Amino acid sequence: LMEGRLVSDEGDHCVIACADVHQWVGHGLAARPGLALTVALRPEKIHVGRHPPERADFNVVRGLVQEITYAGSHTVYHLRLPGGSLLKASHANAQRHRDDEPRRGDEVWAHWSRTSQVVLRA
Repeated sequence: LMEGRLVSDEGDHCVIACADVHQWVGHGLAARPGLALTVALRPEKIHVGRHPPERADFNVVRGLVQEITYAGSHTVYHLRLPGGSLLKASHANAQRHRDDEPRRGDEVWAHWSRTSQVVLRA
């Protein structure tokens, strides 16, 4: 969950400013800018990699791998964001080892699609 404020609201999308990331959400809210909102994002919707995605303007944040939890079918990465909050990303373990597998202490990029979030109103 990420607390934020509505920056802009269009019919087909809205932008929400959270502490560490500007969220582009793939639907409008019919609300006024400045409204306090919470953005919910499931860990399995978040992609983690060593390099930023091609489009790094929205839905992307840099973090430090603080903890890694192996759970058999998936691995959970606990990322410390610049503002101090913790973001959890879950990846399916489809292969034994990935060449670019993040390690504890690595700086990585987390990103997600514009349709991954759920916006909650207070």
